[in-house]
Amino acid sequence: MKSDSKFSIIIPTLNEEHNIQRCLNIVKNNFPQSQIILTDGGSRDNTLKYAKEFNVEIVNSQEGRGIQLNNGAEKAEGDLFVFLHADTVLPSKAKDIILNAFKNPEVKIATFSMSFDIDSPVLKFYSMFTKIDSIFTKFGDFCIVVRRDFFYSINKFPDWVLFEDVEFLRKARRLTKIYTLPGKVTTSGRRYYRNGFIKTQVRSAYYIFLYLLGVSPKILNYKYNRMKSINKKAVIIFSKYPRKGEVKTRLAKTLGNDFATLFYKNCAEHTFAETLKLATKNVTPFLFYSNQKDKQKINSWVNKKFTLYSQAGGDLGERMKNAFNSIFSLGIEKVIIIGSDLPDISAKIISDAFDLLDSNDVVIGPAFDGGYYLLGLNKMVTALFEGISWSSSEVLNSTISKLNSLNLTYHLLPKLLDIDTEADIVNWLNSSKTGINRELKPKIESLYLSLTKI
Repeated sequence: MKSDSKFSIIIPTLNEEHNIQRCLNIVKNNFPQSQIILTDGGSRDNTLKYAKEFNVEIVNSQEGRGIQLNNGAEKAEGDLFVFLHADTVLPSKAKDIILNAFKNPEVKIATFSMSFDIDSPVLKFYSMFTKIDSIFTKFGDFCIVVRRDFFYSINKFPDWVLFEDVEFLRKARRLTKIYTLPGKVTTSGRRYYRNGFIKTQVRSAYYIFLYLLGVSPKILNYKYNRMKSINKKAVIIFSKYPRKGEVKTRLAKTLGNDFATLFYKNCAEHTFAETLKLATKNVTPFLFYSNQKDKQKINSWVNKKFTLYSQAGGDLGERMKNAFNSIFSLGIEKVIIIGSDLPDISAKIISDAFDLLDSNDVVIGPAFDGGYYLLGLNKMVTALFEGISWSSSEVLNSTISKLNSLNLTYHLLPKLLDIDTEADIVNWLNSSKTGINRELKPKIESLYLSLTKI
């Protein structure tokens, strides 16, 4: 099939292993025959390894987004340059949207408007202004599409490490209108998450004012990178909405849907409460829900105290892998995942797991059924989620075997009982082990006895 010479998509990268696969997958779907150029500023992670799987052109460059963008443009053969950040994904039918706009010869340069990948009211408010063209509301995150001749007529991007996009759009704005394409890119909210939603926005506006006053981009970049990260730890909770007949189905076989639903609801609410106790330790909770249609109900159920994501993927391993990847892409240093159906999970167990990640690559909370109730990582380890028979008694052993083969250090937490059947309920109620949830146990015991009394 003949290649499409109309477009050259140019993507600058530096340590973007958590974002590059998603970005390139969507680019390939939108522009299957177009030239795709990745200009890398010296990544030390798996960025280039993952990029090579997509058969794109790779240009090794000096670090600095302005330099990288220009180096990519030097290799570009298309009539239209599409400058796309690695943490930004295009909307569906992006190619058709762009082609339709640039049929008009008067359109020299355009951007999309933008949304964020974090479900935050503050970021939704910010995104409302991205259709407006001004120095404070248009940036490279929006995906800049520009005609080749116009790009060179304004002397490319400045070779700056910060605000290269602001200066480029500022020069373009003096000569022509910057068109807003009918569609939204989705970009990472990691800067806002790491440094605070409001603080980041205020500081960004402040730096633009300094730039307009003539302060050097190098100085501004130094100040920008010194912004203190306030969110370094995160807990992922996998949860379902407690709908009768859809939770704890094995438990429901002998005890009925009413009991199974109430049991799950009580356990989940206990998990939420214990996780929220860690907020004072700068631990941010994320709730990954299983069914897109339940988003609003989930949000109401947790009283809007969690950042919500939809689980993505086929089996449990793929869904966990994608969840970890999403949170690590925000710049988080330690990530722990737990389920929402363990009655004995506690804030102390989670807190201990975070502490243990200082001296171990991985922390695991083993369950009595051969699986695990908690997994903590201080870096992404994709292999832990592949080639494992999920929902089997070999999950823990298979995971430990993988850790040993990868020469990763790990620590095992105390075992907890994962309750799936009536026998598990009986064992838990009769257990005298320390760590049993003394608050939740009477509720479950009362429910069980009321159901089973003769």
